[in-house]
Amino acid sequence: MDESKLANNKLAQMFNLPELKKQIDECPKNEVVILLPHYSINKPKYTKEESENEAEFWDLDELGEYLDAFLIVSDFDDLIVDPRGITNY
Repeated sequence: MDESKLANNKLAQMFNLPELKKQIDECPKNEVVILLPHYSINKPKYTKEESENEAEFWDLDELGEYLDAFLIVSDFDDLIVDPRGITNY
């Protein structure tokens, strides 16, 4: 996916995307990458209309597709990427 397709993605706009890709690629085998601590507090704000259209979930999916990674909101309320699958255990 081309970075320009994320122009309207509020979540993606919060990050330096090339740096995120680098962090994910360099993530040690026994760690995850924390993208956004305290996600419920720090996530982008969506209008009522955007919330009704589930924009937050679409933004998560699009960013995950761009990063070629599955984004997870952890039990500790952090938005993470688990490139090595350690949360599956």
